[in-house]
Amino acid sequence: MDSITREGCKLVLNEVYEGNIKGFLERAEQFFALMPDPDTGRELSEHSPLYASAEVENAETQKQS
Repeated sequence: MDSITREGCKLVLNEVYEGNIKGFLERAEQFFALMPDPDTGRELSEHSPLYASAEVENAETQKQS
């Protein structure tokens, strides 16, 4: 929220702000454009506790094919 509300916004209460909605949306779009693609896979370390879960998931996917 701080990144998106840094300019042209005033805090009303908690995470409620007033200000220029166009500027708010532009900053939000810029901020989220920097985020990585959530569909991009990531290789797991052999030491990761998620490794076993990934093996189970892959086995189930192969069974369904």
